[in-house]
Amino acid sequence: MEHFAKAHQVFSIKVDTNFDNMAMLHILNKLNYIYCGEVMLRGAPRKAFEKLLS
Repeated sequence: MEHFAKAHQVFSIKVDTNFDNMAMLHILNKLNYIYCGEVMLRGAPRKAFEKLLS
């Protein structure tokens, strides 16, 4: 996805996930996504992340 984004002149990817989604949290950490804080989705808090692409 990162390669596709850069090929289309998109240089930031933002994603959110549930606090208890350990698999996704592990992937985001492994891929160097930066924790940005919490967002609300349908009244429930979620962890938000961003990665700047160069």
